[in-house]
Amino acid sequence: SEEELLLSAELLEELKLSAGSFLEIRPQRKPEGEGEGASGAAGLGGNLILQVGHAHPPKGSHAVSLLAAAASLYNLASREAVELAAVPPAAAALEWVEMVFKDQYLSRGDIWYWMQQLMDE
Repeated sequence: SEEELLLSAELLEELKLSAGSFLEIRPQRKPEGEGEGASGAAGLGGNLILQVGHAHPPKGSHAVSLLAAAASLYNLASREAVELAAVPPAAAALEWVEMVFKDQYLSRGDIWYWMQQLMDE
């Protein structure tokens, strides 16, 4: 699947989420003095918030599955315990988007079309 986030139907029911809802994923907090933490590791840090798609049958014992690229950006390791929290849509809204294109020509029409597509979502 090309979706960034896959959730089992059981987890969707447990968290009372539906398709289109937003979910925050963060590493499970460890008690003080246990482990080094990921604060010094390279990555984006911050909160990983993704929009929920449709329920998928779990693969093995996994209730949550992320694309490897998204997980590595936020220092989430494979099979790592995570905390999940529902996020209201207003808190997940983007206030600013900046895109940079190097050595690429974009016409005014292309830019207008992209802006319309981003605003409609």
